[in-house]
Amino acid sequence: MFVFLPLFSNLALAAELFSVPEMTCEPCETEIKERLKLQSTISIVGSSYQETWICLDGEYDSEQLKEFMGDVGYTFLPQEGECPVEQKHLWADFEEEAKGNPKLDFQIVSTGERFKMKRELSKGKFTVFDFGADWCGICHSTAKQLQDLMGERDDLAVRAIHLPGNEDASFAHPVVFQYLYEAPGLPWFVLYGPDKKKLYEGHSYDDLLSVLTGDQP
Repeated sequence: MFVFLPLFSNLALAAELFSVPEMTCEPCETEIKERLKLQSTISIVGSSYQETWICLDGEYDSEQLKEFMGDVGYTFLPQEGECPVEQKHLWADFEEEAKGNPKLDFQIVSTGERFKMKRELSKGKFTVFDFGADWCGICHSTAKQLQDLMGERDDLAVRAIHLPGNEDASFAHPVVFQYLYEAPGLPWFVLYGPDKKKLYEGHSYDDLLSVLTGDQP
């Protein structure tokens, strides 16, 4: 029997709502967002300075977050209930951006169904297959890093595999049993070179980047 063991056991499985009483102006909201961006494992789902709330997703310790923001004068108070915004899926914004920019070689090739990797390779480019889920905080961080990397390189294509649902539902999709039977958790990357040979498979974005840049030992 296949048992999928999440690699990051302390991830927030749902976006968390905070009240921030001091966030009463647009510059305040901008300052808070810029400070939060210093933490690569935090994803900002939404915010409103008019109603003094912010909604976060990702991998973080709530007490450390309170201290981190308290150092610059902002109080983060956890609230019960769901975030008052519609939460987009992991790749939603970039998918829209790519539709309007033909230079960005990006596609979502699976939302849980089986597919054939070799058919999705981009001719003459490195092709990264990125397996991720909305509840996976680190997946949001690595997805953003891949997006930035695509903006810097025209020899890179990204094929996203989005695993919808909560943790249990994500791991029940057919594509998990097709490609992730040896994966200890998410995110999971598979990299093919321009010659269509597999160059890397694993969970480390740093290792993936090292192979792409030729810096691996």
